[in-house]
Amino acid sequence: AKTFNFNGSHIGSLSADGISVKGNVFLSGVKAKGEVRLLGAKIGGQLDCENAEFVNEEGYAFSADGISVKGDMFLRGVKAKGEVRLLGANIGGQLSCKDAEFVNKEGYAFNATSAIINELLLWETKFKGRLSLSRAKVKVLADDEQSRPDKGKLSIDGFEYEMFRLPKNENAEKRLGWIRLMTESSFYAQPYEQLAKVFKQMGHETDRKKALYEKHEDLRKYGALSKKGKLWNRFLGVTIGHGYKTWRLLLWIIPIILLGAGLFCYADNLEVMQPSKERVYLDPDFKRTGVLPERYSRFNAFIYSIDAFFPFVDLHQEGYYLPDSTRQHGNRFRYYLWLHIFSGWVFSTLAMAAFTGIVRRE
Repeated sequence: AKTFNFNGSHIGSLSADGISVKGNVFLSGVKAKGEVRLLGAKIGGQLDCENAEFVNEEGYAFSADGISVKGDMFLRGVKAKGEVRLLGANIGGQLSCKDAEFVNKEGYAFNATSAIINELLLWETKFKGRLSLSRAKVKVLADDEQSRPDKGKLSIDGFEYEMFRLPKNENAEKRLGWIRLMTESSFYAQPYEQLAKVFKQMGHETDRKKALYEKHEDLRKYGALSKKGKLWNRFLGVTIGHGYKTWRLLLWIIPIILLGAGLFCYADNLEVMQPSKERVYLDPDFKRTGVLPERYSRFNAFIYSIDAFFPFVDLHQEGYYLPDSTRQHGNRFRYYLWLHIFSGWVFSTLAMAAFTGIVRRE
């Protein structure tokens, strides 16, 4: 057939499985009280269902699994009660669902799993039921915040899109809100990585990092991590932002170094900080006067704190002085020195891992 025209018709149901039409199929304004079936149909032009009403609350209102449409498919203004299925559909043009309303509260309101669509337009679309775009592939995604199902009723695991049209004031936080509409009982990393990939292609580096950071945060909240895994995830998030907020290291390193400087200065005032090189105690002048030789490095609490904290730094302080455990409070200062050194090793290792990308796995 060249065309297939049911514009404005009132029908009980329609079965046109496997139909092959070289031109367009018109179902505009159709009112159907039964299933409309176009399974495996091949349409060389457009499929126009604008302002149609499909009602089959006990089953499928509109089923077109495996349909192939070379042109556009218009579901603008459609009101459907019952599941609308486009599983494995191939739409060469735009699939427009602007102003449409899909209702199936106990199941899928709109199911386009594994569909291939050139451009998917969801503007002012209402979904009262589940929306599935799982494993679908779309070149251009155009939607708005009003066109989203209730929380827990969105399936987008494996959903791939090359770009999306950005509504006004669109950012990573709003897109992440869309991803979090997926059920909280399971976690999928792919939607976050897909979002980050598109942001990278668009040159939105800050939004890319935000998407990947939140992937790790949501993994802890919704993923199947063990208690140890959640603890480690929390630690990496707080310290280095999972490798995407490495500046957080400074919020830990600077206070630790300042604390160490204060404690080591106090220890020096108590004469607990003593030279650690044996040659000093063999020096005749030092034995007689207690004054350090001119060539021996003088103690500086702030420099000592930095030298002890960073394992790959040698500022001629840590190796030259140690808290004397034989003096009052000497052991306490020595224990703190060990903790100070260990903290420096931990944060230095984290810094190296973050900057070399070991922590990140995008």
